[in-house]
Amino acid sequence: MKYKSILCSIFAISAVAAFALNDRPTVTFYVAVDGNDMNDGSREKPVKTPERALELVRSVASDAKREIVFADGYYSLEKPIRVETEDSDLTIRAENRGKAFLSGAKIVSGWRKDPKDARFLIADLPLAPSTGRIYAFSVADKLADVAVYPAPKSKQRSIRIPIGEEYDENNFTTLPYDIKSFPKNFDPADIDIASVWVTVLQEWAATRCYIATNDYRNHTLYLGNKSNMAIGRYNGGFTLHNSRIGMHSPGTWMFEETSNRLIYWPRVGEDPTKERCTISGLMSIFDLRETRDVTIDGFIMDGVYKTTSTKHLKDPSYSAAISSRRCSHLTVRHCEIRNLACAALYALKSGHTMVSDCHIHDIGSSGICFARDGEGYSSAINNHIHHNGWLDRSSCQILLQGPNMTCIGNYLHDAPRECIVMWSSFSLVASNRISNAMLKSRDGAGLYGAYDYSLVKDNYVKYDKESMWPGLYADEGSQHTVFTGNYVEGLWWPTHMHQSFGIVVSNNTFKYNGKMRWSFQGGTRSRFVENKIYTTKPITNDAYLANCVEWARNDVYVKPEGKNGYKLDKRVSLKRVKATKRSSVIMPRIDAKVKIDGKGPRNEYPIHWRKIMTFGVGADGYPEIGGEPSYTIKHSYDGEYVNFCAHYKFGMLISYVGMRNFGNVWGRNDGMRFYFGNGYELTVYWNGDTESNNPKFRLGKEDFIINDRGWWHGIDMEFRIPLAALGLSSDNVRGKEIDFNAVSYNGDHDFYRYVFPIEGNKILTGKMVFPKEDLKEVK
Repeated sequence: MKYKSILCSIFAISAVAAFALNDRPTVTFYVAVDGNDMNDGSREKPVKTPERALELVRSVASDAKREIVFADGYYSLEKPIRVETEDSDLTIRAENRGKAFLSGAKIVSGWRKDPKDARFLIADLPLAPSTGRIYAFSVADKLADVAVYPAPKSKQRSIRIPIGEEYDENNFTTLPYDIKSFPKNFDPADIDIASVWVTVLQEWAATRCYIATNDYRNHTLYLGNKSNMAIGRYNGGFTLHNSRIGMHSPGTWMFEETSNRLIYWPRVGEDPTKERCTISGLMSIFDLRETRDVTIDGFIMDGVYKTTSTKHLKDPSYSAAISSRRCSHLTVRHCEIRNLACAALYALKSGHTMVSDCHIHDIGSSGICFARDGEGYSSAINNHIHHNGWLDRSSCQILLQGPNMTCIGNYLHDAPRECIVMWSSFSLVASNRISNAMLKSRDGAGLYGAYDYSLVKDNYVKYDKESMWPGLYADEGSQHTVFTGNYVEGLWWPTHMHQSFGIVVSNNTFKYNGKMRWSFQGGTRSRFVENKIYTTKPITNDAYLANCVEWARNDVYVKPEGKNGYKLDKRVSLKRVKATKRSSVIMPRIDAKVKIDGKGPRNEYPIHWRKIMTFGVGADGYPEIGGEPSYTIKHSYDGEYVNFCAHYKFGMLISYVGMRNFGNVWGRNDGMRFYFGNGYELTVYWNGDTESNNPKFRLGKEDFIINDRGWWHGIDMEFRIPLAALGLSSDNVRGKEIDFNAVSYNGDHDFYRYVFPIEGNKILTGKMVFPKEDLKEVK
């Protein structure tokens, strides 16, 4: 009873404290376009600048709530509104939602005819351009298109990097071009390298680079910064930006840094001399640094440029309308953010951030980015985001990178890449409307990422533009996530689960007029059950379903060609096929001994990656080659040792929960065990311990090394076994075959994977073969 009384007292005190906290008075300071910074900041006597309002807020000594209110009007900001730690517990809002306009833009005026081209108008730039900055330009609040060649949907031949067989994986700065890719009247000497930049296109990414040297005689550009991949990889080519050759249609613009002027091709019926023309002039509107409990409410924002600097990883601000670094409990709501060259909101290493009921459109990069969100618990709710990424085709509309994230009720469409990207765990993606993603890029989806223990539910995914990429896509490292209640229409490839583990796709509806696929490429122990499928083609077996544990009880409705209405075909169950029994591991011979140094150079393991040893069969004989964590091994032998270089990948895109189980107990901790026909057994653990059933052939420090490259790249292990341990010698090893098998173990899932399918109690079901003739090195 006494204990109960104490608890009641605690609850009572907590309730009173909570009431007192929420019942605090509010101190409000007002800002108005016609205000005066000598005023006291009252409604009757507002100040003029947000800087002065922040000074007044900081002078409040009580624990009252603090608030800055902007009256209706257009605020041309001279510098970002910097909110710092001392400004925590603060609301900054528009007095009337959508009536206070915060702009970093500068007015462009003094238009005149371009003497070089009668179609264009020119004007002096109202700012000094800086290399590394990219601007957004708008006329009457309508965003203009930056000049780019080739033009979007151009019928002209695309620029391609002529690399052919001469592709150099070490080349990140030299970009040769084919002069035939340009119009006949184009002179490459005319490229203004002070202003022009190139976008180097890759498989799934793009790098914006400036030009250091234009060797136009040899048709080569030397880049001022490195591409993120070797130039020519995937042969994606490049595009040329901010040059006259890219002035492809009305509504296109560019700027010349050398002449400090802007060039614009007016749209039909448009007169820039009579309309408000602006160019972005600030790095951000709000610059928040290590704040807590700040709310931004009800503004229209525009006029922010993009900087190519990567110093944001160290510096406290980022190029975005709202830049938030190491802030907690930031709330952004009821805002319209538009006409930017950068992201709308970038929250770096922040937590508990909430963005709701915002309209974000016509921006150069991503919409909402919760990046490296260590605290997690951030949310994007009921936002409308569209037409982003005009500058950065690899940008998404919402990035959720952290644990316990929430993404609900957003309307997302017309994205160059993904609408939603989640590198997350224990998160919820629900009731979003997604349409027309992956319009300008490759290898992604409308809803893409690496998910752990997350729920993807009741999303409406409907495309009216053709897409080659999936609607729902769980990539490397995804585990134990459920996709249910989703409606996907207009996509021939509605779902793709790649190198994932334990994914469930159930009670969804898929609709497409044509052949469809649902792939579990390299997936492990995933299920596709009890879905409804509407199609015009019968369902047949798909090779990518080989690693799906169960593809069953799905109602398939087929609409016969030339007829109306769908007819229930049957409940389709695709059979899971047992793994093909491989007979041997072929050991290539090398001349020099392997250096056990953790580097694992290729020439010491001369074998193609498709031929490496893979732990890909479960104890039941069914394939389990994919899904993180996974093990692969390169191998070779020399005159004295059998050499192994093992790689343990435990989540390529995000670390899964309990990603490594270090220790030295077989069947509890992660490791590998090797069985040889002469009775020799060797176990290696990822903490660096080893054990053997033959004391004579235990591995010493010179025989075993671990190279931990972090959660992104995984761990490498190099070790070697004396030929004598296998009953072999340098004199008799050629042409020998010994019985062999190996198994890996992951403690999180109590999961065994074998190299060769076991048969009952027989484990030695494969062969390790030492060929009579040396294998040729495969690069």
